[in-house]
Amino acid sequence: VNVGARDGSCEFDVVRQDGTVWRGDFGSVDPANCLMQKGYGGVAMEGDAESLSALESAYDDRNDVLFKFGFMDPSRSRDAVLEYAA
Repeated sequence: VNVGARDGSCEFDVVRQDGTVWRGDFGSVDPANCLMQKGYGGVAMEGDAESLSALESAYDDRNDVLFKFGFMDPSRSRDAVLEYAA
């Protein structure tokens, strides 16, 4: 389950409020996206409309990845996981 899947990429840079780019001491990775890239299924949730097209393109040929677009609260996240499990 990835709440904030962004564009589906495994590695990304973090842009701080002061505009500097930071990758972190050990790099910045999105573990859920990394697992989906390795072939594991899951639920990819994203609220940023600018990332949706890239996210869909990253996994559009996969029937084991469920997309949920829009901002999620805990109950909507739970419902998405239950939908995937069904």
